[in-house]
Amino acid sequence: MARILVVDDMELSRLSISAVLEGFGHHVIEAEDGVECMKRLKAEGADILITDMDMPNMAGDELIEKLADFDPYLPVIAISGHDDLNGVGPLDTARRLGAWSVLHKPFGAGELVNAVDNMMKEAAASGAPLSATA
Repeated sequence: MARILVVDDMELSRLSISAVLEGFGHHVIEAEDGVECMKRLKAEGADILITDMDMPNMAGDELIEKLADFDPYLPVIAISGHDDLNGVGPLDTARRLGAWSVLHKPFGAGELVNAVDNMMKEAAASGAPLSATA
């Protein structure tokens, strides 16, 4: 199974996502913002990153941009509770910056697991390593 780094400043959100993914056999690492995420990535690596878009210190958009230089093959799922209106919003921004998938909060366990499964299949089909850091 995958090593997944979950980044969200809301502890309950991180814990909920982690519990679902661990229930499906994934190893989950948590970070509360983009700054901590980069430290955890450098120290522990990850196969998949799930990041909230609205966080203090380093928001999701800045994190996704930094990841393009750090590990361009790292699949990213962006999450947000803010609506994208007329193609303008955090999830639309995440797509433009290279997120492989986006989920609008609140999302169900099935949506989350499907997004992770699809991401793993896409990475395998493209021949791209799940992560250069893992």
